Amino acid sequence: MNEKLVKRFLQLATVVLFASSLLWRCANVATLQGGPKDTLPPIVVSAMPGFGTTNFTGKEIYIGFNEYVQIKDQQKEFFTSPMMKKTPTVTTSGKGIRITILDTLEENQTYALNFGNSIVDNNEGNRLSGLRYVFSTGSEIDSMVMSGYTVSASKG
Repeated sequence: MNEKLVKRFLQLATVVLFASSLLWRCANVATLQGGPKDTLPPIVVSAMPGFGTTNFTGKEIYIGFNEYVQIKDQQKEFFTSPMMKKTPTVTTSGKGIRITILDTLEENQTYALNFGNSIVDNNEGNRLSGLRYVFSTGSEIDSMVMSGYTVSASKG
């Protein structure tokens, strides 16, 4: 009786082993085809503090995007207006960028951080053109626009 049990166990073990070897390589390894190529630039989804903040007293700004980004050609593309003595540092952080202000900001001054074409998405390199972050250390945002007309002194 004991011999029959051992024989039955070996038969069952052989069948299980054979069946599992058939299932061992059931999936084919292949590259994913994916969808259409991404041609859209990153989209700003958040800013902390928000765009157009007044009475700004901080030293850090975070701008979040809908995808991971990189900073390219920062030396050529990024500038501040008015120009700061110490250029702020711009680093990537998660799905966004972190700007650290190294200079002392003047009171009642409107500042604009211009990124040019320096922000690109992580995978395809689609450039976000013309991103500009404006804030003020005073209670109003200066439009930085001057208008008027000139009159010739000799002709009146």
